[in-house]
Amino acid sequence: MESWNNSQTVALWLSIVLIFFLFLSISIIYIIRIYLLRIHSEKEKANKLKLEYQTNLIRDSITIQEYERERIAADLHDSLIGKLNSIKYLFYSDEAWSTQEIQSKIEDSIKLTRHISHDLCPPLIEESSLIEIIEEFTYSKPVEVNIQLSLSGVEYENIGKNSKLQLSRISQEILNNIFKHAQADCITIHIHFGSAYFALYFTDNGIGYNTETKNKGLGLKNIMLRSEYLKAFAQPKSKIGKGSSFLILTHKSNLKA
Repeated sequence: MESWNNSQTVALWLSIVLIFFLFLSISIIYIIRIYLLRIHSEKEKANKLKLEYQTNLIRDSITIQEYERERIAADLHDSLIGKLNSIKYLFYSDEAWSTQEIQSKIEDSIKLTRHISHDLCPPLIEESSLIEIIEEFTYSKPVEVNIQLSLSGVEYENIGKNSKLQLSRISQEILNNIFKHAQADCITIHIHFGSAYFALYFTDNGIGYNTETKNKGLGLKNIMLRSEYLKAFAQPKSKIGKGSSFLILTHKSNLKA
């Protein structure tokens, strides 16, 4: 009888242990399944966000290209063609015009052509330093604006042509925005070559703007798109009535291309 009871007890405990391990196994399998489903869901979400980001990037790139084409077309139509038409009028007009006046208009047309050409691609970009290229952009500033350009850090002129082009375009866009909208009379541009990082910093004492409503234009998208190419951190800051600033920061290894 006691032997039978012992057998029943052993069997009961074995059953309990088996049920416990079965329950534990099912629980572990369930937890692993939930975990894998969550990882899969997060991967799908990340892929969806990446695809959406790439789609927006392509759309913004196309939009900016169209914007640049329209701007160049407007420069050609409103400025250069207007000058050439006025020269044509001088030749066919019965009025007497001096050679000096005609020469002056031709020289203005050449300057406009050079300006449009520089907009398309800065001249001697491989031979010129970044600070020289940015300095050339400052020549088109309004008369009342004072610009202070400075350079600090270790010597580092080994910037790749494409990177230099992107940085020059970013600088040009920022300066044009300040000239057109900031109503500033003082702009500072600082270029810093650190031991590991490169920084490009713009400040102005203009009227400022609301960053929540203004940071959606094509100009900013153009800057952000080019910063993305450089793997750079780009941050505009501004307060109404207190001017604005723009920081571009990237590792120097990103500027070799």
